[in-house]
Amino acid sequence: MANVAEILGQIDAGIASYTPIITELQNNYRSQNGHYWQGLFTHSSPPIDANTGSPDLLDNSPTDQAISWDDIAGGVMPAEMLSRIRIDTYSSPQGEGFVIVAEKIVNNTTYQKSYNVGPEDHRNSDWQEISDTDP
Repeated sequence: MANVAEILGQIDAGIASYTPIITELQNNYRSQNGHYWQGLFTHSSPPIDANTGSPDLLDNSPTDQAISWDDIAGGVMPAEMLSRIRIDTYSSPQGEGFVIVAEKIVNNTTYQKSYNVGPEDHRNSDWQEISDTDP
């Protein structure tokens, strides 16, 4: 069986290394458009166990905006990723921010974690089991 803690720790390290890059891209987008950019999931399904996956949905964009991952981050997206990610945005009385949401399947269980970038720390979450795919 795959080591859950080790794999999720590797994803945490990867997200930590990419958060400054995503934050810079988001700040540039916000300065030009007045709000942060929303990114749909990078993969059609989360990569499994210790395997990586090629992001296959980088050209998708939400129905309310025409910008995709390819448009905003095409030059910096890794060719292989341990998890799939999406970016949710928010605007609140405390200010604007965004949340990087990662998903990974390990040992037939889907895990999800949220990494907040902005004033609302309660939007952070630790890794949580969101589904079990065992028959």
